[in-house]
Order: sequence, then C-alpha cells, then structure tokens
Amino acid sequence: MQKNTHRTVLFLLGPTATGKTDIVINLLNNFTNTFEIISVDSVQIYKDCNVGSGKPDDAILKRYHHHLINHIDLNDTYNVARFVSDTISLIDKIFERGNIPILAGGTMMYFNSLLKGITALPGKNIGLREEFEKLDTSELFQILQQECLETAKLINSNDRLRIIRAIELNRENLTNTKNIIKLDDKLRVVQIGISPKSRSSLHEKIAIRQPYLANDELINEAEHLLAKYQIAEHPIRKAVNYRQAFDLIEGLINNNEFYEKTLFATRQLAKRQITWIRSWEDLNIFDINKYKDIEKFLIRELKL
Repeated sequence: MQKNTHRTVLFLLGPTATGKTDIVINLLNNFTNTFEIISVDSVQIYKDCNVGSGKPDDAILKRYHHHLINHIDLNDTYNVARFVSDTISLIDKIFERGNIPILAGGTMMYFNSLLKGITALPGKNIGLREEFEKLDTSELFQILQQECLETAKLINSNDRLRIIRAIELNRENLTNTKNIIKLDDKLRVVQIGISPKSRSSLHEKIAIRQPYLANDELINEAEHLLAKYQIAEHPIRKAVNYRQAFDLIEGLINNNEFYEKTLFATRQLAKRQITWIRSWEDLNIFDINKYKDIEKFLIRELKL
C-alpha cells in the first residue's frame, strides 16, 4: 500500500474496557505501514505502572510500538500541557514518515486540549489559592462547573486539589492568549468514539477485565512503586486501581473491600467518560464490538 501523504489525524476515544487497543492492533494488521499509535492515557505513560493501568504487555508493545507508553518514570509528573506539546511533535514526525497518527485512549482531557489548545504550563496562582481556602470543596466545584463545565465532567467533585488546579488552568487559558499550543487548524481530524448502547454491556466487559487489573500482582506492583519512588503527592496516588491498592497497603481498607472498590471506581470512571463522549462534537460513534463497521468507515473516510 502506498504511503499516505494527507495530513489527517485519527482519534479513537472511548471509556475503559471497550477494546480500543484491540481495534488499533487490527488496524495495524490490516493496513500495514499506514498508522502509528500515540497512546492517550495519563497512567500508561509511566514506566512500572503496568498491571493496574491495563497497559499492553511487552510482547504487544514490542510488535506494535505505542508512542507515549512507558514514556517517563514516577520521579517525574506528566500533565496535559506536556502531552499536547509531545503529541504535536510526534504527529509532525509521523507525517514525515508518510503515516497517519492514530491517537487512542480514554483520557478525555488530553484529547480535548489537543483540539481546543492550552497555554504552556502556567504556574500556581498564589492569590487565587488564598481566595480558594475560604471556600469549601462543593463551592469550588460549582465554580468550575460554571466556568468550564467540560472540565468539571472529568473531575471528581470531592477532589479539591484537582478542582483548584483546573480553575487556575482554565482562567490562565482565558487571560493568556499567547503561547497557546494545539493541533494545527489545517489538519483534518477524523474522530471515532466507542460508546456502548447499553451501560450493562459495558459493565459486563468491566467485570470480565477487572480481575486482570485488581489482583495480587497489582498489590505487588504498588508495593514496588512505594519502595522505588517518592510518590506521596504524585497523581498516581489517585489513579483508579492504584488508589485502592495503596489504600490496602496502608491499612485504609481491607482485603474484602479492595476488589469491590476498584470495580466501583472503574464503573464511575466509565460513567464520566461516557458523559463526556455524549457531548463531544464531530464524533462518529460506534457500539462495542463493531470493528468491521469502523474499518469500513475508515476505508471510506481515509481512502485506504
């Protein structure tokens, strides 16, 4: 097949457990030397975070290279501004090789920031922080909903630190029109969303996959992370599956609670992801297990 020279970017987004990795692997198998994968996952980007993140195993990653998986270790902290900058650079290099970038994952804020742009990593606003200390978490969350409802959909209403940081970032973006980084408006972005027609079907898939993510291997992995890295304030502490594993290790929950709490947290994550997808613009939505329909759509849209 001839190398593709069109400046087209493919988005593949969907809630957890919808088989996004399987879809992109099928695409790579069926359209050889056409696509390159960029992972859009805020946990899989870290080295050593393997079990709880549902990261593809080493054999798959060796055969099907995923940009931005195992990209940094936990001594560093990744964020949305770095993702946008790194991804734009990767996209340019992929175009130079004549391939189509396919961005696949479930971190919706990353996708959204690529499309709408973000300022280059603003710092903490001390004045705002002092004002925020006067407000309780529910009041702060209401402010975020008023100022940026789309971001609020992605954040737990009780996560005070993330709510405050999101308000800061949003206000910085509104007031600072310089140093905005985003995808080139001249690019063609083809967007595919995987969204189950029934929530029960997704819950079934989550229930099937969850034992592979929340188990003794995850506990061992979490113990290794605590021993190897200084992560007391790291975002990994709040990531689904890892948060519950750390809570178990530190005696905040017991063994009987551990699995059920990971299952509940995963379902809540999927619910937020689906809510986001339903409000997404220009998204071509497909039900779970509709790979052939996706392939036909791409053949038509990308002229493969």
